Amino acid sequence: MLSHHSELTNLGHEISTDTTKETWISLSSCIARCIELRIESHVPDSDRYPLMEITKGLEENLSPGLEQDTRVMVAAQCIILAPTLVSDKMKKLLGGHGKPSGCDVLRLWIRKLEDLADNSGLNSELKAAVVEVRDKLVLLHPELSTGRPGEV
Repeated sequence: MLSHHSELTNLGHEISTDTTKETWISLSSCIARCIELRIESHVPDSDRYPLMEITKGLEENLSPGLEQDTRVMVAAQCIILAPTLVSDKMKKLLGGHGKPSGCDVLRLWIRKLEDLADNSGLNSELKAAVVEVRDKLVLLHPELSTGRPGEV
């Protein structure tokens, strides 16, 4: 399963139909669940797939539309379904030498989720997922929040 996901990702898989969108979200969600439950622990570097998907959804500047909606939903599902992985990986990123720390990355993700939540062009399902994952990240990492809703 992971090798198929990798092949699609490495081929620059384009999301161009609702069917592809739903398939991509389902596959990525399944992988995130397996990783959170440590089912895929015997597969080397299996934990990199959710992090790659989160990066694509929350760090790349995507044009509004099907591709962005899919990438953001996949990122949200990865964070919601594999919170231990995300927290563990971010704690290990110390930063320095021009590289961001895990806290820097989480702040970036939370800001992006805030921006997306404020985007009235999102459908209600995606907007709810964006808000849920933003709240989840702030709950897991309260040190990143200023205590005021919507600010980090």
